[in-house]
Amino acid sequence: MTKWEYLVVVGVNSKVVSINGKLASDFKVPFIGDPQGRNVFEYINLLGQEGWELVGYTNYGGTSTSAAYCFKRSLL
Repeated sequence: MTKWEYLVVVGVNSKVVSINGKLASDFKVPFIGDPQGRNVFEYINLLGQEGWELVGYTNYGGTSTSAAYCFKRSLL
């Protein structure tokens, strides 16, 4: 049976603002690249290179400028 890990990235105005509920600006050690201030679309491509698959997307917070992206990848 395949086991999965999940990742949720929130973007506002096309910038990464949080990952798994933690503010991107709070990461002391880079988290799959440095997410702080990174363009969401660049970050999504970086996640894909790390084996993450986008499995869901929704507007976040009731605005058209905020979105949550859900990713998964298999645990090795």
